[in-house]
Amino acid sequence: MPLFTAIFIGALSTLAAPSEEVIAQIQKLQEAPSYDSAYFYNLAVLQLKSGKEDLSFAYATKAARLKSHDTEVRALTRHTEQLWRKNHAGLDPNLAATSTERFSDRMAAEEIYGILALTTFLVSFFWARAYIRHRSIRRALLRPAGWIGAIALAFAYILYGIYFVGSADASATVVVTYDARSGPGQSFSKVQEVPTGQIIRRVSIPVTTGSERSPESWQAFRLPSGESAWIPESCLLPL
Repeated sequence: MPLFTAIFIGALSTLAAPSEEVIAQIQKLQEAPSYDSAYFYNLAVLQLKSGKEDLSFAYATKAARLKSHDTEVRALTRHTEQLWRKNHAGLDPNLAATSTERFSDRMAAEEIYGILALTTFLVSFFWARAYIRHRSIRRALLRPAGWIGAIALAFAYILYGIYFVGSADASATVVVTYDARSGPGQSFSKVQEVPTGQIIRRVSIPVTTGSERSPESWQAFRLPSGESAWIPESCLLPL
């Protein structure tokens, strides 16, 4: 972590209560949302200034998903995750995630598609070059460049497969602490509290309940036990 970034984040952590200026800055930012990495990063910084560490972690996580290689975004995400773990000792911020999903979370879709496209292009180029030289598909594939290219191409598609499987159950972060229910509605029994900042895995399409005048959309998510619980969509920020 760069020294300036570490000092900046450390200074933010010393602020305990939100000032009127910080609250005004948050409201102004939310009035014209851009929904890009910079927007969520700025929200995370302002929420950290206001003392809302869990909410800051939620927005930092979103910013990191949109721009995973940004040094300042990564530094802020690591710092707010440490604060979250301190506030919720014993809890995993990535609820019920498998090892494949955790690996997938660390990769951006653009990176995977870029690797796949580049590998396919290079391998196709060298195979075509070898074929033109030898006029034999078998000889072109059996040369060192041929089978090394085949291995590289297979590795790229395996990486894509891992990403595809890991992202099958879309993730979201909680922005409003809520007592999750056993079914889609307030009438169902409480299962467990899901704190702000926790990352959940959605396991189905949302279900709308309530009347036509006041409908409410509910989202099912996976628990560590393998069972499902439900939370209002309004409490979630898709990742």
